[in-house]
Amino acid sequence: AALKMPKSTSAERERREAAMQDGLKKAVSVPLSLAEKVNSLWPVLSEMATCGNLACKSDLQVAAKALELGVFGAHYNIIINLKDIKEQEFNDKARMKAFDLLDQAKRNTVQVLELIDKREELVKE
Repeated sequence: AALKMPKSTSAERERREAAMQDGLKKAVSVPLSLAEKVNSLWPVLSEMATCGNLACKSDLQVAAKALELGVFGAHYNIIINLKDIKEQEFNDKARMKAFDLLDQAKRNTVQVLELIDKREELVKE
């Protein structure tokens, strides 16, 4: 909608630019919220890896990678939209949060996969 706004006068250009910046911030907030939601699922997956049926090992492995991939996609969506946001404080905070969420997802993926492998090794012994 912001792109369709008139831009003939300086006042119109300013209003259009402000609307575009607001739109970009919303475009960042949605995947940021998604990555936070996805990362909230790790405790459940860890519990399943610890206590769940080992016959479902591959399902848990795929679930761990799917959660990581969801955060990965959200992360890069955030980063691509931040390049056009001019408010440096917003940009810095969102960028730091995006990298933190991706790092959390990577660490949790490793943890869940290791939990599953350790349980399987115990069963074999």
